[in-house]
Amino acid sequence: MKFDSMLETAKAPEPTDRYLQGPFRVLAMDIDIRGHHPSYVRNFAKTWAEYNIQGNLDFLVSHRFFELHPDETKYVQSLSSHGIRIISLTQAEDDRMEAIPYLRYFQAWKLFCKYSKSLESNHGLLMFSDYLQLPMLIGKQAPCPFSMIYFRPTFHYQILGNYHPPWKERFRAWRKKLLMKRVLKIARLARVYCLDNFAVEFIKDHFRPKASIEFLPDSFATFPMTATELESMRLELGIDSSRKIFCLVGILDRRKGVRELLEAIQTLSEAASKQVCVLLVGELHVSQEVEIIALLEQTKNNSQVQVVLRNDFVPEEDVQKYYELSDVTLTTYQNHMGGSSALIRSALAKRPVLSSDHGLMGEIVRKRQLGLTVDATKPHEIAKGILAFLDDRPECKLNLKSAQTFVEENSSARLAEALKLLTITRR
Repeated sequence: MKFDSMLETAKAPEPTDRYLQGPFRVLAMDIDIRGHHPSYVRNFAKTWAEYNIQGNLDFLVSHRFFELHPDETKYVQSLSSHGIRIISLTQAEDDRMEAIPYLRYFQAWKLFCKYSKSLESNHGLLMFSDYLQLPMLIGKQAPCPFSMIYFRPTFHYQILGNYHPPWKERFRAWRKKLLMKRVLKIARLARVYCLDNFAVEFIKDHFRPKASIEFLPDSFATFPMTATELESMRLELGIDSSRKIFCLVGILDRRKGVRELLEAIQTLSEAASKQVCVLLVGELHVSQEVEIIALLEQTKNNSQVQVVLRNDFVPEEDVQKYYELSDVTLTTYQNHMGGSSALIRSALAKRPVLSSDHGLMGEIVRKRQLGLTVDATKPHEIAKGILAFLDDRPECKLNLKSAQTFVEENSSARLAEALKLLTITRR
């Protein structure tokens, strides 16, 4: 099997309409509209259709989703023959939910209960449940069995290497552990999905849950690109052919460590600077825009590193192209909790990562041998990491066999297996 097509490991069956007549209906709710959320909606719909999962799937999204993500909306609507629909909250429901920020997820839980009842759903899926756990516990009972995707469990991080949390993080972990133990007692909770395999095993071993605990593959759609297209892309961006491209993709906010990265490259020698291009791809967060633009000007004046900024939303079909174009993927996030699809995308493109050594992401990079980890909170450590890649040191190498396995574990076929479980009603 070719490595470049690992995300498509099984042939999808021909579409049919036969199960549209059936009674089973899943309601998948995601009220968030930024970051990974639009691509998750699209990819879950794509996988459901391509693997002919037997049941009807309704997505419930924010009223603004249709406006901000027309391509994803149209794509999901095009799959109606597979029993897939996308439904938005009303403007009034959206307004009520956003009116009082700290009550947002209590309103969201009410809306989940309302729509799962009115749509006569047989099963629900909370596509981002991290902030819905307290509302689940003290709010009304769900009208149907449901499952939840838990993105950032951290109560098990003490088993990971190089994790030394301050007291605030330890307190948050204790609070999450206490909350999850109670959530697992909810009568209608059928299963908990985690993108973190370490968390899956920890919950099974330490919490003795009645609900099923499942690993959720972090699969995504891929769009093949030729070498000629990549070269054209490089020319369009104006990147010098002699430079090694270090690429950071995503919403460029404080968590992504853009400031630390720009400070790091200003410390490189003139000789090293001439070998480096830093490619920043994604929207600058409004809270950091002024600071980052000023730092970019400072870098331009003080360093010969080429910095290319594409300050714009990146459509799903373009994301993987930047990983293919790069020589090294940057995941130098600041005290990041959870994993990142950037690691899978980089492995798929056969590119090593320069990553934070913190928490789950650092553990994955070390154990999977996906590249080099550094203390990303310290600019001089990031600079050392860049120099290590320029020198082609052994510790920077990507283990291709391990990367291939990592990609396979997060394939669309594995995601389809996980989604099929939603049609098996429990509790």
